Amino acid sequence: MTKYSNDSDDIIYDYYPYSIGEKDNCLSVLPYGIIILNYSHDSLKTFLTKSIWSRAIIRGCADGGSNVLREFSEKYFDHQLLTDPFMPDYISGDMDSISEKTKIYYSSGNVKFIETINQSETDFTKCVRTMLQQCERLDVIYVFSSLCGRFDHAMGNIHTLYLINSLNLNPKLRLYLVTDQDITFLLKSGHNRIHTKSQLRGRECSLLPFAYPTRVRTDGLKWNLNNDTELNFSTLVSTSNTYDERNTKDYVEIYCEKPVIYSMTYKINKQSAS
Repeated sequence: MTKYSNDSDDIIYDYYPYSIGEKDNCLSVLPYGIIILNYSHDSLKTFLTKSIWSRAIIRGCADGGSNVLREFSEKYFDHQLLTDPFMPDYISGDMDSISEKTKIYYSSGNVKFIETINQSETDFTKCVRTMLQQCERLDVIYVFSSLCGRFDHAMGNIHTLYLINSLNLNPKLRLYLVTDQDITFLLKSGHNRIHTKSQLRGRECSLLPFAYPTRVRTDGLKWNLNNDTELNFSTLVSTSNTYDERNTKDYVEIYCEKPVIYSMTYKINKQSAS
């Protein structure tokens, strides 16, 4: 039997990625923040509402993400679907992507502009650091993003998931990338439970060993992986998996030797911004 890093003390890492879209779910009260990245137009149109925005305890834009949020806000404000625009608490980054129009737009509100020059980190990574400095009591950060725009940006987003985990800035933090199709996040080494009972649950899920090979064991998937299964980009990855409909649990269990990326689709109608 493969021994995973925390089998001995039975630590279980729980994930509730769908709770952001469920107003009546008690887990929706978990303190969460929102980050808007560049190229996130489609994810905002599909998922973001004023309710989701207002329930966040802190909201930030990573540089060019501020342009995306302004355009999204203006569209619904101009069509009288909003009584007030979406205003972030801060905008951070090296400020090479934010437009002059966006600077003027947010300067009229109580928005902090936090310039972060460090070129060895992406604006996304720096935005997460800033958010954790501004608000220490976060359990979750939902990151509106895209994994089908520029490939280098998509890989930069995945890198940030691994980096924030390795820095251990907030051990309880769950960092979710929200696109117009799915929610993607990093599972920790050991015993993970992804809670999937939700009206938002889609059909597909995937396990992707981006950083390094790792042995994985799963329970609750249609095509489960066993102790002898090593996920490795040169041999095997588990894409387009799905759920075992016979599973009576509210969650899927995944044991992994090393952190691994998990992606799951969601089922949702196009949102209005109200």
